[in-house]
Amino acid sequence: MTSREALVGLSAVAIIAGSSAAPSVLFVARWGGTTKDIARALFVDSKQHVFVTGSTYSADFPATTRREHPNGHWCTFATSLTASSGAVVYSTVACGKGETWGTAAAPGSDGELWVSGSSDGAGLPVTIDAVQRQFGGYGSPSGAGDAFVFRWSADGQSLRYGTYLGGTGDESADTLLSDQQGGVWIGGTTTSRDFPVTSNALQHASGGGVDGFLTHMDSRGGLLFSTYIGGSGNDQITALARLDSDRIILVGNTSSVEKGLGGPGHGNDDGFVAVFDSRESAMTWFRRLGGGGDDHLKSVAVLRGGGIAAAGDSHSANCPNAHPGRDGWTIVLSSSGTLLADHCFGGGKIGEVRGLVAATDGSVWMTGVTSNVYEQAFVVRFQPFRTHAERTHSPQHAGLARRGPADRGAKCGTDGDVSRTMCHAGAEQRWGKFCDMARWTWLVQAATGGASADSAVLIQAAQAVRDSSADAARARALRSGRPAD
Repeated sequence: MTSREALVGLSAVAIIAGSSAAPSVLFVARWGGTTKDIARALFVDSKQHVFVTGSTYSADFPATTRREHPNGHWCTFATSLTASSGAVVYSTVACGKGETWGTAAAPGSDGELWVSGSSDGAGLPVTIDAVQRQFGGYGSPSGAGDAFVFRWSADGQSLRYGTYLGGTGDESADTLLSDQQGGVWIGGTTTSRDFPVTSNALQHASGGGVDGFLTHMDSRGGLLFSTYIGGSGNDQITALARLDSDRIILVGNTSSVEKGLGGPGHGNDDGFVAVFDSRESAMTWFRRLGGGGDDHLKSVAVLRGGGIAAAGDSHSANCPNAHPGRDGWTIVLSSSGTLLADHCFGGGKIGEVRGLVAATDGSVWMTGVTSNVYEQAFVVRFQPFRTHAERTHSPQHAGLARRGPADRGAKCGTDGDVSRTMCHAGAEQRWGKFCDMARWTWLVQAATGGASADSAVLIQAAQAVRDSSADAARARALRSGRPAD
């Protein structure tokens, strides 16, 4: 593998075994072509396979199944890896005549894979039973146009279902959540006034700005439910999670002033958390959160005991523990919407939380980027969340747990009684190089396939954005487990 192949055309996934003691790397898998490849979403299924989706610009992207390749356009890819070693099970590519961006993934039935994203042109592979066979969106250089939804076979050899999803405006399907019968819930954004909605929709018409949408497809791609969620401002759904068999958690952002969306707002942009009853097709509750600045929620996790944690970034000076500029932001709510915690990671360290996952032991893993000029990646683990009554030894904090000295902002090499960054804990040489490598990577998502009460599996998806021999040496060192020169 040449340095250019290792760094310019790169998708990377690191599998990390985390416990109450020191975390350790299980493997780092790297693949890609000679130009640009971006991993955007991932999950681990019950059989311990890792599924990754994203976008590639590389004509020589290493596909093992479908042999479509970019021809001056971005294409979407889907890759399956073994969680034990990172070996590629399959890797497949789908292209259209425009730019196509893969942004979300979720498990289907019997090892199948749902993926979604956006495309700004015709030509994507669609199946005869598609909800929408023709591209209908405006299209734009950013890749927005119509959303698309695919379902790949378990071996990646065939596209079982493929459809566009949208109206005459721009759409992007940014988050997916499997239902319990092999179907999928889809969340995203739309500017269309004719986005497809069903008779049981919560909101049949656009609110006037950029709207969020929530759509439910059955295992064969049939449209069961679809609705706008938005007002006169800009609204988006960024993450979905399952609270129980009927209730779905929606996380997103809004600048709308309508009362139904928690308006008027606290700042221009606020985050929101809502619970939707899928049986009744009704919103159970909607909670808008934020301060005087712009605040965004981008990820969600259901905590042990049914609490809801959501995270993103805040520019609000009145966020607890805020510092000037951008802070990582985390909130915790009860299943009924009561705010239990609201915390910014001040100090100029954690700038944005992009991935959040709850492990089986109740601890919470968090990934994202720092607020310094390099946007270094970080990984941090918190002890299980406790209520205020349980936190008798630390009443001054309302964060995820009783916090140690390092928890006001984690960076490479710090340690505390609650969180350990992946750069410390007795593995300074290996993780020191990982932290150095993190200067040119972006963490985008975390997922867990937790196996026991004291361990979890954390995954990072990263994009390389620099090309130098020194960085290539660090990458090779990380892969081999040896410190770089």
